[in-house]
Amino acid sequence: MNSFVNLVARDLDNKKDMRSILTLGMGLTLILYVAIGAVVAWYFYYDEIPETANILWANILTTNFTLVKPAALFVLLFPAMDAISVFSLNAVNMAGKLMAGLYHDRMDKAEKDKFLLRFFRLTCAIPPLICSFFVGDNLDKVYACAGSVAIPISMVIPAYLNIISQQKVVSDLGFRSARTRYSDWRSRPAVLAAVAGAGAVLFAVLLVQALFFMDY
Repeated sequence: MNSFVNLVARDLDNKKDMRSILTLGMGLTLILYVAIGAVVAWYFYYDEIPETANILWANILTTNFTLVKPAALFVLLFPAMDAISVFSLNAVNMAGKLMAGLYHDRMDKAEKDKFLLRFFRLTCAIPPLICSFFVGDNLDKVYACAGSVAIPISMVIPAYLNIISQQKVVSDLGFRSARTRYSDWRSRPAVLAAVAGAGAVLFAVLLVQALFFMDY
C-alpha cells in the first residue's frame, strides 16, 4: 500500500483527506489480518501450528464437504500464488524507483525507451530467481532473515529518509523550517531518530536470533 500512495494522492481532489484515507486503509487492513489470525488460532487451537500455517489446510481436503475443498485448496496454495502474482509487480515497482533515482527530471523520457525500461525490470527480476537456485536446505533461515528485514524497511529507512529530507530542505532549498501543514510531533527529528534507533536494535536482535539461536 505504501508503494502506491503517490497514485492515490495524485487522483485525490481534496488532498486534506489523504491522512484519513490512509488511516482508514491501514486500519481495515490491520483488522482483516488480526481477524484471520484469530480465526486460524481458534480453529487449530488443539493442534500444533507450524510456521507455515496454511499446510494444516491440507487435512481439510479429505473432508466430505464439497464446498470446503476449493477453499482449503486455495488457502493451501495461496502463498505460492501470491508470490507468483506479486513478484512481477515488485520488480516493476523497484525498477521504476531505481529509474527515478537515476534519471530524476529525465524520467518521462527514460520510461519511453522500451529497451531501457525492460533492462531495469529484468535487472530487478532476475537476481532473486538466480539466488533461489542456491538456497538449498537454508530456506527456513532465509525466511527468518527475510521477515526480519521488515523492521528496517518499516522503521529505520523511512525515519532516516525523513530526517535527511528535512535537513536538505533547510540547507539546500534555503527554507527556515521543513515543517508543513501535515507535520506534527511525530515529524520531529528526535522522535524519528528514536524510532530509527529502536528499529535498528530490534532488527539486530531478530537477526542474531534467526542466524544463531533458532533451531531449523
